[in-house]
Amino acid sequence: GYLLCMRGRPFEALAALDEAVRINPFHPDWYDYDRSIAFYSAGDYQGAIECLSRLAVLAPWKLTRLAACHAQLDDLARARNYMAELRRMAPDFSPSQYARTGLPFEHASDTDHFAEGVEKALAA
Repeated sequence: GYLLCMRGRPFEALAALDEAVRINPFHPDWYDYDRSIAFYSAGDYQGAIECLSRLAVLAPWKLTRLAACHAQLDDLARARNYMAELRRMAPDFSPSQYARTGLPFEHASDTDHFAEGVEKALAA
């Protein structure tokens, strides 16, 4: 599923990841992380938020993705709060750099889509 998403096929990725969850309902956290990427890529920002909310780890990349999702949903107050939390937690982390280089998307349009949400969150 992850590879399908990186290749620009988020709907196929979600189908594969949903099947993986069906087969292994007690799956590791990275299933939800991968699903969050696919949901975001498909434009289902709420679905991505739900996947991210199941992850126990509070990491800079998680806060960046949550902020981008909320920004894309025009929930700018929440996006701003996640970015503020990110700055407190990891002041040297660059959300913009992560958006541009953190995921190996095959197509620049997929990178641009994620970076757009991150930039919108940063401007909130």
